[in-house]
Amino acid sequence: MGNDELTKLKENLGCIISANGFLSTSCSKKVAMEFATKPTKRTNIVSVLQEIECSSDILESIVFANITKYSEFEQEQEVLFDLSSTFKIESISENDPQLVVVKLTATDAGTKIAEKYVDLNRKRNEETTPDILFGILLVQMGKYDQSLTYFKNLLNASDDKVDEARIYNTIGSAYLCKPKLNRAYKFAKRAYRMMIFVVKGSRIKDSTRPMTIMAHVYLRKEMYEESLDFYLEVLEISEKFYGRKHLDTAVALDHIGNAYLEIRDYEQALV
Repeated sequence: MGNDELTKLKENLGCIISANGFLSTSCSKKVAMEFATKPTKRTNIVSVLQEIECSSDILESIVFANITKYSEFEQEQEVLFDLSSTFKIESISENDPQLVVVKLTATDAGTKIAEKYVDLNRKRNEETTPDILFGILLVQMGKYDQSLTYFKNLLNASDDKVDEARIYNTIGSAYLCKPKLNRAYKFAKRAYRMMIFVVKGSRIKDSTRPMTIMAHVYLRKEMYEESLDFYLEVLEISEKFYGRKHLDTAVALDHIGNAYLEIRDYEQALV
């Protein structure tokens, strides 16, 4: 987890949070520790172990299931939480300098708020076909290698240029998460060019997706000027098509603020 994400968790201690998609967890602490302490080339990263307490006898609206027998990797003992699952941050322990332990409790409180977010997320993907949505789900669950295999197989069966553009974009997203930045940029750029130049009828609105990935790549490479150029263009497009009060516009503003934080321009970050 990034230091900025951990800071946000600390600021929201005792509050209700929701996962940014389906949440993949494990019944095995050993497996969870392996994921939490996995080596990474990213900087400003801290190892975080999230311990979740939940009871199916008490919870009414939280949907979760042990999917071990359906998983390709049964040894991971995977438990999957649904999109609208909400959790209360009970405590954050930093007793071990190598590992931060965050204790969460699954709760029905805040579910309605989370459901509104889920509806917005569905609307953002309403033009996406179910087969691509499944691959996006794999990325959100952290199954990056599986998503890459899935999308490469899907490409072989796809002759729809609109779908291909979205596939290349999500492949770029998966590589960004791995993180393999050069590959992420390559596929995002390909998706962008297809949306703008290849697909019948330029899809400027949708081009913000690959543009955002390319901006993230530049930011991680500390190429701040190039990153901000992309983020600002994404903001301009979002405001044009959605207006200033739309979720996509808010997300674009958040990315710009984070970029200014990275270059320590705090006044611009607050704007």
